[in-house]
Amino acid sequence: MPFLGNEPSNTFVSIAKQTITGNGGTSYALSYPVTSANDIDVFFNNVRQEPTVAYTATGTTITFTEAIASTDSVYVLYNAQAIGTISPPTGSVGQSALTADAVATSNIVNSAVTTVKILDNGITTEKIANSAIISSKIGYSSAPIQIVQQQFTSFEETSATNYVDSNVSINITTTRANSKILYNGMIGWNPSVGRYLKYRLLRNGTDIYSPGRISPKYDGGGDSDIPGMVLYLDSPNVAAGTTLTYKIQYYSQQGLGVVRINDNLKSNVTLMELTS
Repeated sequence: MPFLGNEPSNTFVSIAKQTITGNGGTSYALSYPVTSANDIDVFFNNVRQEPTVAYTATGTTITFTEAIASTDSVYVLYNAQAIGTISPPTGSVGQSALTADAVATSNIVNSAVTTVKILDNGITTEKIANSAIISSKIGYSSAPIQIVQQQFTSFEETSATNYVDSNVSINITTTRANSKILYNGMIGWNPSVGRYLKYRLLRNGTDIYSPGRISPKYDGGGDSDIPGMVLYLDSPNVAAGTTLTYKIQYYSQQGLGVVRINDNLKSNVTLMELTS
């Protein structure tokens, strides 16, 4: 219905409380003005006092009939002094009081969302940004960070009696410190008849894998193409941004005839950087 004057504010009402610390006197200041002793409840050592008998009050002054010591517990409740506030009392707002669009992401602090607040089926693929999934978020002990692949098609051979460099050489630059490198290669060997072939894997010139004599001895027939698998997990323990070169060396053990890396059986190498 219509009303005169200013429109009243919609506020939550609470009763104010004031603690009085005794100093041996009888008169003390009130936080809010009152018209009489009946506007307030006074408790002296947790015993309610009778208005106008134990105390009088007017304006912002309360006067006790007995002096109050510093060891006494005295507090005042302002029953007739309604204190308006725009903040609702704690625990007074339930879900039914909120509209569906009342809570936006800007109203939620980061620490408010924990795993226990998320339903098992609450995260779907359309809610995940493309940049949100990185290797450190994947629950595997060794997750791929980067992959480098190369195919080698050139023909080469040697009759050397000690290790020589092959053309099967591939580089990778680490993106993290102390990551591991998985070397996975297929080398297209072609030893001469009756020859033993030996090879090894080097990282930056250091021998890291020497499997020994890996080819059988052929006592007849023609030369044979032999796919040689090289699988090795390396732990170089280097800083991020370090370039590593992995190279195959080989030789003919007897020193008679040649051993080859054939272009018919193409060699392929894959390097994978893994989290440690």
